[in-house]
Amino acid sequence: MLTDVDITSDIEDVMKEVDGFFHKQIPFTIATAMNDTMFDVKSRIVTITYRNAFNVRNTRFPEQLWHVDKIITGGRNATSFRAFKGGEIDNMFVTLRQKWDRGYMQDHVTAGTKTPRGSSIAIPKNADKMRNKGGSIRKSNKPLSITNRKDTFLIKDKAGRKRFIAKRTKGSKSLEIKYTFVKSARIKVKFRFYEDAFDEIDRKLVGNWSSIMSRVVNKSRFHPE
Repeated sequence: MLTDVDITSDIEDVMKEVDGFFHKQIPFTIATAMNDTMFDVKSRIVTITYRNAFNVRNTRFPEQLWHVDKIITGGRNATSFRAFKGGEIDNMFVTLRQKWDRGYMQDHVTAGTKTPRGSSIAIPKNADKMRNKGGSIRKSNKPLSITNRKDTFLIKDKAGRKRFIAKRTKGSKSLEIKYTFVKSARIKVKFRFYEDAFDEIDRKLVGNWSSIMSRVVNKSRFHPE
């Protein structure tokens, strides 16, 4: 899962109207505005969007998960920027992406139906209590692991189909249902990644550009009337 900022520019036409100093600074202002905007997007996704969608156990995890591949403007890795600055290409990219694959997040962005690899899907009854700090079900709480315990067992129907995984409650004759088996599961949209990302770009890109441009203009001899 990722999102890009892509600006296609008529930079050569614009540069004809400005002085030499300003001419050199325009590509930098574009790159910096794009980078700053994507960091704004990351901040919103991490502090608001992710927290609204998922139960956060490890507050550091969202920040560590999302990474901005910014436009490099100096050094040996600035090949694309130099090509843009020299007019060889007319676009640059900055990307917000996940460092590690977390497929369940994409499921909650697009929604859909989860289907089993075998005959059924095991749905945890109290998933939040079974998850680790990263949000996934702990290995010790997965179906194959818990059915190996003496107090937990698999319940099948008369046709031999798996129905539940249950646990005997200590001191009681009742059973605690740990998993329910179903043929498919509907996944709802609850992670507004793209909606919030594009909204943040719309709200911040122009302002970031204006702020950076103002600083550049103040340093140059070009002052628009």
